[in-house]
Amino acid sequence: MRTRIIFYILLISSITACGCAVGDTTDGTNSIEPWIESACTGETASYYATLIPGFVRDFSIASAPTTKYMSTNEVDLEDAVSQAKAIGDYLYIILSCSFIDPAANLSDYRLLCDFAGRADMAVSLALDISRLPPGAAFNDPSIRQNYLAEIENLILEYPPNLLNLCMEMNVYAFGEDTREDYPNLVSLYEEAYDMVESLNPGIVTYMSHSWELDLFHAAEAPLQLFVDLGFRLDAAGISTFPQIVGIENPVEIPGIYYADLPLYIDVPVIVECGFSDDAAYNSSETIALDFPPELMRALDDLNLLQVQLVEMHDLPAPELDELFHHMGLRRYDGAAKPIYCGWLYIADAGP
Repeated sequence: MRTRIIFYILLISSITACGCAVGDTTDGTNSIEPWIESACTGETASYYATLIPGFVRDFSIASAPTTKYMSTNEVDLEDAVSQAKAIGDYLYIILSCSFIDPAANLSDYRLLCDFAGRADMAVSLALDISRLPPGAAFNDPSIRQNYLAEIENLILEYPPNLLNLCMEMNVYAFGEDTREDYPNLVSLYEEAYDMVESLNPGIVTYMSHSWELDLFHAAEAPLQLFVDLGFRLDAAGISTFPQIVGIENPVEIPGIYYADLPLYIDVPVIVECGFSDDAAYNSSETIALDFPPELMRALDDLNLLQVQLVEMHDLPAPELDELFHHMGLRRYDGAAKPIYCGWLYIADAGP
C-alpha cells in the first residue's frame, strides 16, 4: 500500500529537480485562489444534499496536491493546490523518511510549503517510515539519529500544524520480517514525540494505523498501542481504504466499522482515506460518488479532527498499486469527478 507514497515523493522530487527551484516561479505575494468548479452544481449538488441533508462539518480537510498526468510542471502543481484549497484549509504533504541524509527532503518540503503559504493553507505533514535501507533496523543508532535529525530539520524549516511521525505504524508491527524490531520503532516514536514537544509544543503530533490491517489482526488487540503510548498522542490517526477488505460499495461500510477506536483513545481522530473507482475493483465513478457521505455516516460517533484525501488526480503509474490508480478526486486530464463535488459539498458545510 505504501507504494503510492513512494511514487508521490518521486513525483515531487522530479519537480524540484527539473530546474524549477524554489523562488524561480513562485512568489509569496502571488496568492493562489481556490478553484471554481462549475461541474459541482445542479444534479450533483442536489444528490449530496439529499444524501446528507443538514450536514454540518466540524473538522478540517487536507488534500494531497497530486498533479494531472503526474506532471512535473509547477503550473500544474499550482493548479492542484488551487483545487485542494477549494476543498480544505490544509495541504496534505507526504514525505518518505530518508534514514540516511537528514536533509534529503528539505527542498521538496520547502517547495510544497511555499505553495501552501501562497494559498494561505496550513500544512498537514505525514512521514512514511517504510523505506529503511536494506538490512537496517530501528535499533541501529545511526538510523535513529538520522530520523530524529530529519524531523528536526523539517520542523525548523517550516513547522507543520499536524505531524504524523509514523504512517501506518502497524504495518511494521505485523510484518514477518519486521515484527521483532517493532518495539524499537515504538521507542523511537516516543523519542521523536518528546523532541517535537520540546521544539514546538503547538504541533499536533501523532502516529497512524492502517485500519484495514488492524481488522485483519483483530484477535491480537492491535489498538492497544494507542493506549500504551498514552500521553504521547495528541491525536489518533488511521488510514482507511475499505476496498482492501472487500467492501465494493460505500453503502456496505458497516455502521460499526470504526466503533472500536473510541474504546482505546480519548484524543481526536485523524482519518486518511480514499475509494477507487476502478472497474478492476468492481467500482465506478457512480459507485465512488457515495463514499464521502457514507464515510461521514460511519465516522459520525468519532471526535473527528481532520480528514485527509490522498490523491487530487488519478495516478497512471504502472509501478503504483492498482488500487491507487483511480482514487483521485479528478481524472488524469484534470476533469472533476463526481466525488470531488462530494467533498466540495462537505467542505462548504463547514464553519
